Amino acid sequence: MGDKVYLTIPAKPRYLSLARLNVSGICVEEDIDMDTLGDIRLLLTESCNLSFAMGMNDAIDIVMEPEEGAIRFRVSGISEEKVEADERLAITAMIIESLADEVSYDDDQLVVYKTFGA
Repeated sequence: MGDKVYLTIPAKPRYLSLARLNVSGICVEEDIDMDTLGDIRLLLTESCNLSFAMGMNDAIDIVMEPEEGAIRFRVSGISEEKVEADERLAITAMIIESLADEVSYDDDQLVVYKTFGA
C-alpha cells in the first residue's frame, strides 16, 4: 500500500485551488508531461464540481493515492444515483470518464484513476 494524502476543503468553489495545488505537488515528483498533469488537475476539478453541485456535505474530503506511474483520488459527496438522474451532472461525469483510465463510485465517493504514461 502506498502513501495517502488527505485533504478536506469547505464545499465552496473558492477552495478548489487548494486541491489543485496539492495534486500538482504530488504529481510534480513524477516523470509526467504537462498535458497529463493538466488532465489530472481537470479530473480533480470536475470531480469536486460534481460534489459542489450535489451539496450533500459542508466539506469535501479528498484522498490522493500516488502509485508507481499513476494516481488515484477519491472525492466525497458524490452519489452515482444522483449523477445518473441529472443530465447536467451526467455530462460532467462523461468528461471525467473520457479523461480517466478508471472511474467508479464507492459509498458516496467518486474514485478516479489516471496513469501518467498514456
